[in-house]
Amino acid sequence: MDSSVPIGLNLCTASQEEVWAKFGEKALDEVIAGFNVNTIMYGGIGTGHKYAAFGNPPFPLSKGSGLLPRACQAIFQKISAKANDDTKYLIEVGMMQLSKDSIRDMLSLDSSDTLKITAGDPEKVPSVEGLTRLAVESYEQLEDTLQAAITRSASEFNGQPPGTTSRRQLIVQMHLTKVQGGQQTPSLWNIMVLSAASTQLSNKALSEFHDLVSALANGQRPTGSTNLFKYLDNSVGANAKTFMLTSISQMAINFTQIVDTLKFGATMRKVKSHAAVKEFPVDPSKVSEWAASVEQTRTRALELYGSKEAQQARRQRDKLPHLENLNNDKLLSGQLLYFLTDGEIRIGRADATIKQNIVLSGLGILASHCIIQSTTGGKLSISACSGAKVIHNGTELAAGKSTALSHNDRLRLGSYSTFRVVIPSQAGAKGLVPDEQITYSFVEREINEQAAAQLNPIYECEDVHGSSIVVDANNWAASTKGMSAEVSERIQSMLPLVNEANSISEELHKGVLFEIKLFAKPQIKKGKKGREMDMNVQLTFEDNSMEEILWDCDTFTDRLYEMRDMCNSFLDNGGDMLYLERNYSGENDPFFIKGNEQMIGRSLIYLDPINHLLPISSKTPIIDYNGFSRGMLDMTLTPSLPKLTRKKMEAKFDELETVEKMVGKQLRISLTIKGVKGIPSNLAKEVNVKYRFFMDESYSVTPKSQEKSINPKFNHSQDWDLVVDNELVQYLASDVLELEVARLIDWLIDA
Repeated sequence: MDSSVPIGLNLCTASQEEVWAKFGEKALDEVIAGFNVNTIMYGGIGTGHKYAAFGNPPFPLSKGSGLLPRACQAIFQKISAKANDDTKYLIEVGMMQLSKDSIRDMLSLDSSDTLKITAGDPEKVPSVEGLTRLAVESYEQLEDTLQAAITRSASEFNGQPPGTTSRRQLIVQMHLTKVQGGQQTPSLWNIMVLSAASTQLSNKALSEFHDLVSALANGQRPTGSTNLFKYLDNSVGANAKTFMLTSISQMAINFTQIVDTLKFGATMRKVKSHAAVKEFPVDPSKVSEWAASVEQTRTRALELYGSKEAQQARRQRDKLPHLENLNNDKLLSGQLLYFLTDGEIRIGRADATIKQNIVLSGLGILASHCIIQSTTGGKLSISACSGAKVIHNGTELAAGKSTALSHNDRLRLGSYSTFRVVIPSQAGAKGLVPDEQITYSFVEREINEQAAAQLNPIYECEDVHGSSIVVDANNWAASTKGMSAEVSERIQSMLPLVNEANSISEELHKGVLFEIKLFAKPQIKKGKKGREMDMNVQLTFEDNSMEEILWDCDTFTDRLYEMRDMCNSFLDNGGDMLYLERNYSGENDPFFIKGNEQMIGRSLIYLDPINHLLPISSKTPIIDYNGFSRGMLDMTLTPSLPKLTRKKMEAKFDELETVEKMVGKQLRISLTIKGVKGIPSNLAKEVNVKYRFFMDESYSVTPKSQEKSINPKFNHSQDWDLVVDNELVQYLASDVLELEVARLIDWLIDA
């Protein structure tokens, strides 16, 4: 980088003006001086880098607008002060999204992802074959062009799963050409918004970006295969100056990501740029055809909006009742306006037999989804069509029943299409939720809170081995009485993810139903409020020959990210099932469950005898998630003092009586799992047992049984040599050791 001096900005307190003054204006000055410049806004999802780049909303320009909209205004202000009869400045804009190995031209009417990056001339800029470059002659035209692209993107991603856009890297190109005499000086300003993704598939490009920066910092030239790598290699690693803003979370739970981001920023500071201003003979055709190019941009902006009415809609938003979209990506929220004219407004898909007034295409949208009635008096009401999912202010509506709509009401249509009802004549009335509070997250939380408030255990079993509770994400029961606040919070966070997985499963015809499954832990301590639960996700299959299985929450979440990628690719390719078969078969399919383990059941071992320095030798029932016994687990758990003889050890234990009197001293605890007995024959293939004791960071697992047997043997042993402290004392006095018996499954769900 040209300057390695870090600029500290607290994105939680810094204004957009400060971000621009400290970070953006210097970059613009370099662009106008003739240098190629990269401005990289990099950070984890939700850390503020995207807000710093765009603001909310980006246009029209306001205090909340970010670096990009400010740059659009400032670049015209600065060149107008420099231009004269001998010196002209020409500005062109390009905009693209990179997802995995594809590139989407956001200023093109063709939504295909077929663009390719070539090295181009290293003395100039990286080249993206076929990327649209639109000529603009004023800030107003540049704003309108970028706003059209954002509106079109909002339409494409409306109704898609949360996080869809966060895995797409966004690059805005601003090409500036200074024409003076017979020479032209081109410069390119790349404004890149790069989000650290959460999945391995999406992280490939960013991983290569990290490798690129590390190599450049050491004076090396790496290789990479992704389009993001190729583009950055020909920009960061070529004739350009680079400015990078790295944003980090303030939450301890994101500690690893915080450290990684800071290390990456420190490495980027070591990269040395070799930027130089380059002049070339003027291109006469570019100058002579400039006016025609500008006019073509006006036409393209109108085409991106879809209609003249859509282009002018923003001017009417404070006058007419309408639906305003809400998106998990704040950049795309409030970009789609559907005006509610008098009469009947039908909402559904384009393939409906009856023409729909508002056409949606998100997950879960039916051909005829719902109907809004608008009267001349300004009153609105909505009714759901048969089979359609319509949620109003957190409550799902019954089909055919009319419900009145008020200003700032919230609607969720299908799985994700989310809207705010705007009735300007009612704005400011008492008792309404303030406009600024109504976000996609607000609606999501509202739906989950109302859903969780109706949850009820299927049964309340006080069996010492704990009870099992199914949480159906689509069919709520009665109440959460007896659950702890922590459990209720975990349920609320998992419910939208389970709903999402079910929507994707339905869209892709996978025949899998996902449900939250809770295992109630035994209450050892009296007086403790709320039942403690272990949470899993149960998979139930339409194919009756396949038994239900459980995924732990981490496995489910990892698979869900991959399901999103799969579903997005499916939709991007026109819903082509053959495309899925070609690209998501076998282990590339996130619904692929070959080699997964199915839990047979759990045995819970009370540790209080160890607390009293007594051995445990037990044949303990293996209880499945329905509360039924699936066999017996034969095990021992023994405390010992290895340096003493057996006789002296027993005498010492008699003297001490409890572990509490051993604080600061050594204690060995030994587990032996002899085997299991009497498991069902259909579950007797490749059985193993896993467990985690005290402070273990990960599970320990016995070897899998080699032969099919209802009485598999393991003879597995493990020792823990511990220094007794208060945490261990508390653990042995109040907790249980869970041993999970599982077997290998070998199924594959066809696409």
